[in-house]
Amino acid sequence: MSQIGVTVSGKAVAGAHAVPASQEKKGGRHVGVFVMLAIVCLLAAAYGAGYYYFGSHFVPGTTVNGMDVSNMDGPTLAATVNDAAEAWQVDITNADGYALTIGASDIDLTVDGKALADAARAETDPTRWVLDMVQPQGIVVDEAVSYDKDKLKAVVDASVEAYNADAQAPTDAAPSYDEESKAYVVTPEAAGKQLNVEAVEAAADEGANNLEDEVALTDDALVQPGVTSDNDKLTSAVDAANKMLALDIPLTVGDKEVAHVTGDLIKGWISFGDDYAVTLDTGAIKKWAKKELKSSAASSDEAHTYGLDADATADAIADAIQNNKSDPLEVSTKVLTDLPAATEGASELGRHIDVNLTTQYARMYDDDGNVIWSSYIVSGDMGEDRATPTGTYAINGNKAKNQTLIGADEDEDGEPDYKSKVTYWMPFIGNDVGLHDASWRSQFGGSIYQYNGSHGCVNLPTDKAAQLYDLTRVGDKVIVHW
Repeated sequence: MSQIGVTVSGKAVAGAHAVPASQEKKGGRHVGVFVMLAIVCLLAAAYGAGYYYFGSHFVPGTTVNGMDVSNMDGPTLAATVNDAAEAWQVDITNADGYALTIGASDIDLTVDGKALADAARAETDPTRWVLDMVQPQGIVVDEAVSYDKDKLKAVVDASVEAYNADAQAPTDAAPSYDEESKAYVVTPEAAGKQLNVEAVEAAADEGANNLEDEVALTDDALVQPGVTSDNDKLTSAVDAANKMLALDIPLTVGDKEVAHVTGDLIKGWISFGDDYAVTLDTGAIKKWAKKELKSSAASSDEAHTYGLDADATADAIADAIQNNKSDPLEVSTKVLTDLPAATEGASELGRHIDVNLTTQYARMYDDDGNVIWSSYIVSGDMGEDRATPTGTYAINGNKAKNQTLIGADEDEDGEPDYKSKVTYWMPFIGNDVGLHDASWRSQFGGSIYQYNGSHGCVNLPTDKAAQLYDLTRVGDKVIVHW
């Protein structure tokens, strides 16, 4: 019997049988198919086991109302919830020291554990257990937990009210004046420490529904400022106020500039309304005008004295500021008094001082007949037969400041009847009779001269005497008459 030899690398090998290549490939494919079928069967078995198990149990990672219920079945969850409800209490706290503990009895909390478990199970689908393993469910069941919401609100509200009484309140963003930049800026808001009662109520409500034992309040539970730095009305108000501060308004009386209204003044007059409308305190402007403009606005003619109209001036200044106008502004004046009638023909006598003893009023005229000074006076005491001498005189060379007027010794006691210090002395009869200040008097004009007049001189208020002293020259005519 002959043998068939198989040559391998040129050599014959006895007894070997050759296998076709096509048969080798077919055998390997059969093995692969078998392995795949085995894997599929294993996966199917695993899936089926999971389907069966998770048909009554929760997939790992599942939560019900925040509780981890991994691998629990319905009865276990129901028992767990019922036990938790009996001993439930929640501690609500924040980082600033707020603490409130609420127990089940405080709010009449009860739980139907079975209803909760049944409702939770109804939310599951065992066919999806593989997907739920990858992305666990967070199941919320509202109906099973019940409590008295009014009692919860009352407990929370009382606690928050007591806490907020001593807690720092939030601060709204607001306009403020910055001394360094000399401008208004927005002071940022601040949250403070007070709690928003509604936020705490919501946190307590969630804690009760989920049977949580701890609730940590975040800054979101704080009372928030009502106005923030980006509030359009606030930023617009600051811009408007700063435009006002940039103004420089000249104030004039006639053709004379007497003051300037600038930001340094305006900042003290600005205020902001509830809606951040920029307003000006006209009362403060009026007070400033009376202090700074009164003397500049004073004037007189033959018939009247004029003085500052503080109300009209304050209104005009406020209007100019509010409308951002920096044009020169005339100070408003008004008639203060009707003066005694001028002496007939006095304005035609050139430069002189007219002393009218009847009206107890004196005027000084310039060369053109204009009144450049006037004042009430007190002349010589008629009751003591010391009337001021009438006639035409002139200011003489004894005009001086800071003099002591020494009277005669009429009572013959060896001492002058009076020694009076005066600041402004303008004699027109020797060094005995003249015009001067009388600081010891509080009133001038009227009938004072008839019972409490001078020793013959013409008494003047101190400010009027100062003005006249600066106007008069030695040689100026003085006409005294009734």
